[in-house]
Amino acid sequence: MNTDELSVAPNEYCLEIVSVPIKLYIGLESAVLVKRDDETTIVEFDDDRSVCIGVRSLHTRPAGTITVTDHVEDVMRAV
Repeated sequence: MNTDELSVAPNEYCLEIVSVPIKLYIGLESAVLVKRDDETTIVEFDDDRSVCIGVRSLHTRPAGTITVTDHVEDVMRAV
């Protein structure tokens, strides 16, 4: 089993996680610990600050877009 681990000090980061068929972006201001093996990626933060999450396909041009409100329930429904 291949295992990777990365730990970084508190700062402002933008994590890009590529997983077929999407890319996942996580924007945060915190210390971060990322653990990865052949089946799982775990991202741990050292505090309860907010994170921004974005997702996109691997296409070079969007086939379409989805616009939602700032309400969590609307974002969950769209995903």
